[in-house]
Amino acid sequence: MKEIPRKNYLIYLSVCLATFLLLFLFINRVRTMNIEKKSVLTGFLYEITDDNILDNLESYAIDNSNFFLYISNHNNSSDFDMEFKQFIIDYSLKDNVIYLNGWNKLSSNFVKSFKSRMFSSDLNDVSIIALRQSNIYEFKNGKVARILYNQKEKINMSDIRIFMNEVIAND
Repeated sequence: MKEIPRKNYLIYLSVCLATFLLLFLFINRVRTMNIEKKSVLTGFLYEITDDNILDNLESYAIDNSNFFLYISNHNNSSDFDMEFKQFIIDYSLKDNVIYLNGWNKLSSNFVKSFKSRMFSSDLNDVSIIALRQSNIYEFKNGKVARILYNQKEKINMSDIRIFMNEVIAND
């Protein structure tokens, strides 16, 4: 019987490991894509899509000058999203809030463009770090007039109630 060189075993082992690694990466990516699509706010609120986010947002702001934009920076439905959805239902705010899933989309370039194109001139001191987290922006006359968080903080419902109190009181 002919002996098989060790080199062939190493090549075979390398091919198997590479195949399993690629399979794992593919399965992980598919799961991530499915999680991104399962936000409780997707389909409930008007959502700004991935294609030309800022252009879509500017178009929406031209047509609807006063609204709130919720940008979420997590990859799945969180307990907060469920609470926020219930809050929107309780106060009939569905027509006043739009949604952007910013997971893996809030790059520094996007944030800088968003700030330069959509912010009113009196909001120049807002930290870019604060803009890369989940946050709510109030648009008045087609521009961002107020921001829930100017510094890095974890988003919560009590802050949102205070932030949106004026709109809640009018409804």
